[in-house]
Amino acid sequence: MGGGDQERLVKRLAGTPMFAVMKNRFNTDPNFIIGGTSAGAHAMSGQMIYEMARDKQGFGFTPIVIDTHVDGKKVKRMVNGEEEMVLRQTLRVEEALALGQNKVGLAIEEGVAVLIPAEGDIRVFGRKQDEHDEQRTKQVTFMVGDTKIPVKVGARLPLAALGLSEEKETASVGRP
Repeated sequence: MGGGDQERLVKRLAGTPMFAVMKNRFNTDPNFIIGGTSAGAHAMSGQMIYEMARDKQGFGFTPIVIDTHVDGKKVKRMVNGEEEMVLRQTLRVEEALALGQNKVGLAIEEGVAVLIPAEGDIRVFGRKQDEHDEQRTKQVTFMVGDTKIPVKVGARLPLAALGLSEEKETASVGRP
């Protein structure tokens, strides 16, 4: 699914016969992969980040709340009176997780894609080097509660590390 406006994408496709076929294949065919880029990736979640809202309804292909276009820049944030550095756009995922609807979040940097299989290892693909900082390797950041798990391009992460191995989680999301 392409980019654009994720709310519009969900409104136009959800409830249609085509969506029913997609959902059925996703739930019954272990070789079926569904993917999205930008807004399409946001829409894969049950709980979707949309503009200022963190609780819009997505397609529900994965219980992982997803944010895209993460730039890898860090900002200062005060937590319990102490200053900490956080990735700027992981803040939106953290806010969404705080609503309690999801237990895992995913922030995807520009130029990176993620394959989340039903079982086995999550794989991260894309441009390795950050175009603004050649010393830095691009990555995605998974969040489970307060724990951040960075996964660099070319690396793998066991699905069990996110506590999701019992559920069907096949989704390809990101922007390769």
